[in-house]
Amino acid sequence: MEQAAAEQDAWCCVPGQTWVPPTLSALVSAARASPLARFHPFTGHARLRFSTGPRFRPGEGTILPVSVALGTDGRFLVRAQEADGRQPPGLVPAADTPAAAGAAVVRLLEGL
Repeated sequence: MEQAAAEQDAWCCVPGQTWVPPTLSALVSAARASPLARFHPFTGHARLRFSTGPRFRPGEGTILPVSVALGTDGRFLVRAQEADGRQPPGLVPAADTPAAAGAAVVRLLEGL
């Protein structure tokens, strides 16, 4: 994940700028220090998503069926989510810390 993040950072036009939105930076850092580090992170619609490859186009990686967003109350919302963005009924309870959100994603993936 560090390499994928570094490649994405290098792609940015402004030196020193990162692809990680400020609201999700602590979450990305926690994911990099967890079992999620083997996946490639990306953002979409203010949610952190993960892919099995550096790109999530067909044949280059598979989008994992989970997403994490920062709620209006400052807690992280972990959701099961289809690759096309549809959300089945039910949410994983909100997590108070980035590390807890990462752990919730890992548990959700293990249950699939």
